[in-house]
Amino acid sequence: MIGTLSGLCAFIVYGIQGFAYLQIVAMFQTLFTLSVCFPLANYYHSKASRRHHQKNQISIRKLLFNLNQLPVLAMIIGFCLALKNIPTPQIGYDIFNYLVHIGAWAGLFPVGYITRFDKAKYFLRKTSDIIVVKFVVLPLIAYFVVIYLFNDPILIGSMIIAFSAPTAINAVLACSIYKLNVNIAISSFLSTTIIFLLIIFPLYFFVIKDLIIP
Repeated sequence: MIGTLSGLCAFIVYGIQGFAYLQIVAMFQTLFTLSVCFPLANYYHSKASRRHHQKNQISIRKLLFNLNQLPVLAMIIGFCLALKNIPTPQIGYDIFNYLVHIGAWAGLFPVGYITRFDKAKYFLRKTSDIIVVKFVVLPLIAYFVVIYLFNDPILIGSMIIAFSAPTAINAVLACSIYKLNVNIAISSFLSTTIIFLLIIFPLYFFVIKDLIIP
């Protein structure tokens, strides 16, 4: 949710500069999610399947190199083109503008479709510790680390918003793709998103942002 909901909130508070900071963080988050979190989810899925069906040992190659890691390859190609200062054609910007909206819709639609409120509600208590980590522990860590490294109040505030982001949609997608307990992920996604929108962001907008002094 760093690149979507938190990015929008940073734009509301700090304008395009805050939005840009969030997108930089979201880029590395996406890279980490695809190259580490997805293979880890695949590992637990394979481990559970092996336990039930007595299959052969888990293949590390299949965990790290499969179709779900194709976006990582695309990002690496993009990094290489940027390092070589190869200009982006105008059609690339036009296509990107459409893909942003399509990507957001494509990510939210399956989450809404697979949500089962009657099952997800039973996991709310199990995800309560995530709320404390998301909205108290991580923002405090981000604040003290960032003020030590930078003195730009917009950057400091944007990082606090980034580290206060609700549970990512990718958590739900990973659980769905690899047949893990998707109801826990959905429960965390719903509870943290609601708390962020109704409490955390209004508190930040009206109170906390005025207290940020590098």
